[in-house]
Amino acid sequence: MDNRDETFIWSDGWWIEGSNAWFVCGMSNVLFCIDLNTGSCEDIAYIPDPDDNTYRQTPFCLKYDRDIFCIPGFGQNIWIYNLDNKQFVSISIDKPERLQLTSQFWIWGDSVLIVPANWNKIIEVSISKKTIKNYYTVCMEDTIKKAVLTGDNIYMVSSSSSRIYQFDIVTKKTRMHILPCAEKKLATICFDGKKFWMGGYQKEVYIWEKESNKFMTIDNFPIDFSLKDIMGNIDSDRTKRPVFKYSIVVGEYIWFIPTQADKIIYADKENATLFSFEICDEEETEESIFLNQLWTIANYLLEYVRDNRYIGLFSAKSGRILEIDARNLSYQWKDCYLKDKYFFQCGNIYRQMYYEGVDDDLYGVACRIGIKKTNNLHSDSIGTQIHKKTTEG
Repeated sequence: MDNRDETFIWSDGWWIEGSNAWFVCGMSNVLFCIDLNTGSCEDIAYIPDPDDNTYRQTPFCLKYDRDIFCIPGFGQNIWIYNLDNKQFVSISIDKPERLQLTSQFWIWGDSVLIVPANWNKIIEVSISKKTIKNYYTVCMEDTIKKAVLTGDNIYMVSSSSSRIYQFDIVTKKTRMHILPCAEKKLATICFDGKKFWMGGYQKEVYIWEKESNKFMTIDNFPIDFSLKDIMGNIDSDRTKRPVFKYSIVVGEYIWFIPTQADKIIYADKENATLFSFEICDEEETEESIFLNQLWTIANYLLEYVRDNRYIGLFSAKSGRILEIDARNLSYQWKDCYLKDKYFFQCGNIYRQMYYEGVDDDLYGVACRIGIKKTNNLHSDSIGTQIHKKTTEG
């Protein structure tokens, strides 16, 4: 019987190709493949990083041909998994040890261009040779927060000020733009084809038209939009965490996914009016606030955007995958689950890593791969369950 449960594994983003999606579990450093049609995990592979601390060790991935590139967060290596020989190879990254990178990346010809947040460089990786081509220093005495690719340029917002760095992929040169909101920091950026949209640390949205250098601040938030810190305080001081974790263009709207608010916000491209997107039973609770603090994942994690219509989010409160239909302005909860054999395989991985010779139960395995609730999991040990499976006639 498959381990269907109302909650699922959290991660820092899915790579979608056809009906499959690949992702790395944020807790366990295990690479999963999920069938989007059935909601079941179809394959797993443990990333063999020597660091025992698996939390967000290699939390991002992309697929090119038959290779899955797993990109580090706290880790020091890119791990590449080949789907044919089921083997990993690694590429060492020259970054400060224990620096957590939150990366965005794009395939560009034979290269993967990686823009890590919390650092000041762009990494270029050769896909065919599986080596680092180059590091490009974007800024000095500053770091990058978020980035967006448009045409031949990557635009990146500074972590410390209202600067935007423009990196030309062809010439490898960087240009700096200073926006007229010098006292405010930016945290997100996206591009709708004409204008850049940004969120920061204030209850505001910013719009920048590069060609005319026109800048606009929008603060007419819906009346039901309020901010909460990790302790549940309403509209408290906002100096440490940004209001929004992501801003993305999907369909006809700009979507702002919050770091510390109940409501997702979307904006009309033409008139810049802000609206709340209503989701039932997503108000914060003591449990969700605790999990936000424990996992540092904010209210939602952006898992995917597909077909320029659907937005997949992981909800910290419910521990489930939420899919928004940006065209119909509706949503549904996705029924995702882990098949028995892969659940057992995860159990074996953890027993070998931490509990050699010690049995582990399904509840413990669920906790280690980030499944919050285990309503439908049996309390029998992994070893007992595997024995039952192998001895059934």
